Amino acid sequence: MNQQRTEQLQYMQRKIDEINRSTSSRVDIPKLPILHTNLSGMASTGSDIWIEQAILQSLRFREIQVRFHKIPEAHARTFGWIFGRPAPSQNPELCRNSCVGTLPNVKFIDWLEDSTPQTSLYWIAGKAGAGKSTLMKFLSDHEETKRALASWAGSNPLVIASYFFWCFGTQLQKSQEGLLQTLLYEICRQCPHLIRSCCPWRMGPLARDAWSLSELRKALHNLKTGLVESTKFFVFVDGLDEYDGDTREIVEAIEDLSSLPNIKLCVSSRPWTIFREKFGQDQDRHLFVQDLTKGDINLYVRNTFEADSNFLQAKVEDEKYEDLVTDIVIKAEGVFLWVILVVKSLLNGLTNEDSLRAMHDRLNRLPADLEDFFHHMLKSVEPVYQEKMARTFQVAIAGDGPLPVLVYSHLDDIEECPDYALRLALYPIVRTTGVCSPETEAMFMTDFKKGERQMQKRLDARTKGLLEVVRETTNRNELVNKVSFLHRTVGDFVKREEIMSEFTKITGSTFNVNVMLCHALLATIKALPGISDGRFILTILNDLVHPLLDHAYSEEIGQRAAQIEVIDELERSLTYYHPIHFPVSLVLGVPISLGEVLNSEGSKSLID
Repeated sequence: MNQQRTEQLQYMQRKIDEINRSTSSRVDIPKLPILHTNLSGMASTGSDIWIEQAILQSLRFREIQVRFHKIPEAHARTFGWIFGRPAPSQNPELCRNSCVGTLPNVKFIDWLEDSTPQTSLYWIAGKAGAGKSTLMKFLSDHEETKRALASWAGSNPLVIASYFFWCFGTQLQKSQEGLLQTLLYEICRQCPHLIRSCCPWRMGPLARDAWSLSELRKALHNLKTGLVESTKFFVFVDGLDEYDGDTREIVEAIEDLSSLPNIKLCVSSRPWTIFREKFGQDQDRHLFVQDLTKGDINLYVRNTFEADSNFLQAKVEDEKYEDLVTDIVIKAEGVFLWVILVVKSLLNGLTNEDSLRAMHDRLNRLPADLEDFFHHMLKSVEPVYQEKMARTFQVAIAGDGPLPVLVYSHLDDIEECPDYALRLALYPIVRTTGVCSPETEAMFMTDFKKGERQMQKRLDARTKGLLEVVRETTNRNELVNKVSFLHRTVGDFVKREEIMSEFTKITGSTFNVNVMLCHALLATIKALPGISDGRFILTILNDLVHPLLDHAYSEEIGQRAAQIEVIDELERSLTYYHPIHFPVSLVLGVPISLGEVLNSEGSKSLID
């Protein structure tokens, strides 16, 4: 809440104190009109603030910051070139073969500070795995960015917002609705005095209602006058190529946003033709990440190697190990993700006491193309893990977004016993409170952490790190940790038709991923204890129940096979854990139309 609202609340508190003092002994009849006026004013102000907060809550969605926190932090001292500072480099040959120290086309800081820019948009482009999202996160949170924007804003208020598209996320993480809702939320959060002017129709009973795309567009259109009068607005939009829809739609949306007064946008994407044509015409207002990161890659490789005791020992024995760093940087061609994977592979070689020649041989055998590298990694999975690898990737693909670690931990059990989830005992709880005892909860969390460590090792063995456990930084409970693709490019790769065909060939035609997911999700629901934080466990259940119903419905319409036993057991489990909190009633033992359940709920939480 901004300074204006803080002052209003302080004013209300002073008035309440005055009223308390004036009425502590007796009521002064002549002062009753003044008292009535003060109370009416406070009631009106309080009502306005309540409605503003309700509107803010309607704009905020649970995943609003999830993608930002999942993006890796920039390696220390990298990306300084974006502000005109060359990356440190100790290799003269590397400097001669890179743009380090010159940076002729990077005028980003000038554009940030420019009070009368010819264009309100700056485009950061780069090929897959070059580090665009990491750079955007770095910029959006850097003090140098804030300083430059403060210079641009001058005495005007400044609103900074960011949105990171994520093609593997929820609908609000990859759509226009999500983008506009996030931007409107940030504007209204930082400038609540603009709420009334941007959406006057919501200053009442509609305050908490869900937003439509047309409403969001109307509200942003209404803000034009407010922004002209009072506010400078800067927005980062990462991953335009991850938009779920016609690319022309998101281009038009960005162009429409850039037409707002007093606004600047920094957007990023892969260098697709449509983005080049729309955003890449001004040489001073775009850059290609892979052309500028040789110094950063050199620094990352050197620092990572020198943090390894085996490398330091090898370096003492043979100075030519330095050449290995240069070879990696040159072969990388600006693709940071490739470098990370290569360095990991080479460090494994050092652990095995590889010689310098063996290290170079290993490097030369690794494909320079990122997708070829992924294929090489899959082929290197041990034969004993091949079928589990294929099943795991099929689950990750069908999951339509990251799934909790617990879901993956049940896959092996279901493979061994198809009825495992149906037979699994419910976690013991105290019937009067609906939660387990503190001792039981502590025991569960100990077992969970142990199982998570085991799952990470299994994923490393079965997927060579292409799937990883991502720890939530926005929630205190480890139960929300999920399994995700190492990078968007990994998801794109394994979804290719020929790769999917390879997985199907390995698992055989009898493997049904929808049924597997129904059972794995059910087992996860049954394995959760009644943790004392009721709202948290309800959130977890909501992340599990909707996907289970989705996959059961897909199986019902695809194979005409209703998952009656699974749905019956789901209802029994939910009734056992949350007889009061869970309002959805499914008919036991009767084939139901899951389409009706899903359509009636839409995107609304099943657990409210």
